[in-house]
Amino acid sequence: MTDRIRHFIYLDTERVRSYASQIGGGIIESIQKTAETEKQGKGAISGGIPFCGKGEVTGSILFHREATETRSIHHYLFTLFEKAMEKKGILQDMSDNSGWSSTSTQQGLSVGDFIRIRCPISIFDYQFCGNTLRTLSQIPQVIAEVVARSEVVNGKNSGSHQKSVKVRTDQVLTAMGGTNLPKTIESVANFLEKMQGNTVSLRAYPEGAEIPYVLARLDPERFQISRESMLFQFGNDIQHGWTLVAAVISIPPKTTHSAVVPQVKSENFNLMQLEDVMQNLMNSLITTGLKFKVAFPAIGVLPLAIYM
Repeated sequence: MTDRIRHFIYLDTERVRSYASQIGGGIIESIQKTAETEKQGKGAISGGIPFCGKGEVTGSILFHREATETRSIHHYLFTLFEKAMEKKGILQDMSDNSGWSSTSTQQGLSVGDFIRIRCPISIFDYQFCGNTLRTLSQIPQVIAEVVARSEVVNGKNSGSHQKSVKVRTDQVLTAMGGTNLPKTIESVANFLEKMQGNTVSLRAYPEGAEIPYVLARLDPERFQISRESMLFQFGNDIQHGWTLVAAVISIPPKTTHSAVVPQVKSENFNLMQLEDVMQNLMNSLITTGLKFKVAFPAIGVLPLAIYM
């Protein structure tokens, strides 16, 4: 499987470098350019290359921007890292594994295990959604502005431009469902920003697109393509055929959450008591779904790479 060409969606380079250095005793540090022409030149990778020993690897390379070269090295590093995990037997391929619904699969895992799953995957970017909503809320005003300007230029409107814009805005908003629509959309965007910030949620469905047994949060800076490009290429639906490589970080037990905010009655109220109150309040938010926590029978993972 690791000999196939990958199209990387997401790659946590720093964590891969950390794990690779622990397994192989070294990592790729840089590219050294020994000669260069306008289009092509000689390049070298030197230093401790993981799983290959020390030395220098040279070859004819096509020079691009430094960021492109660095990303290419990172992709190559992950390929070496994945092969090393396979060789050492520490990467569990669970793509064809059943038993998630009976929790037998979860019981066979331990925190710190490395897993690889090829299954339906869903990614939701709260910040991207909020920004899109804010843009949407401005559309009626923009349409009204264009219409009003056109009427002024064509001499169809003898009144003030500002009044014309307001009239046209109200007309557009009424047609779209009401004059409060922009404020409603903006309120939803603000709610997402306050509650979730720049959270990017990942859900993986190893037994089909019904229950997400594998849950994670993604670092927005680790995506290998822009969110606009992802939306254009893949849409906003659950993706099939993607592979997730991750470290297991949470295997919750089967428990029943009970969150009750305690009443503060003591006059000797201190910071630790405040933290206890806030902790119970956060548990209440988790119970109601306003805040999220990995819970049985799902597991929490730390994604290292997503590719297809």
